[in-house]
Amino acid sequence: MKKVFVICLICLLAFTLVMAAGCSKKEEKAQNTKKMETAKTGMKASLIDPVDKKPVDIKTTPYYYVYKDVEYYFNTEANMKAFREDPDKYLTP
Repeated sequence: MKKVFVICLICLLAFTLVMAAGCSKKEEKAQNTKKMETAKTGMKASLIDPVDKKPVDIKTTPYYYVYKDVEYYFNTEANMKAFREDPDKYLTP
């Protein structure tokens, strides 16, 4: 009985890992699709992280947030979260 339980547990863990890997691929594909749509529609995008004021490579960063129809890209997840909490703090000169 214990062997069956252990085998089921191992199968469940393996299934969970496979599903997690598949979900992250779907999320990455969705982000890449969004970036391509932005390029096609001409929606404005920030090339400078509004929080740390450093350049951002919008082709590689996974961190972005749309505020008032403008996409803002970030170097870190922490910068993106800070911006989402109070965008006007970072946009006013």
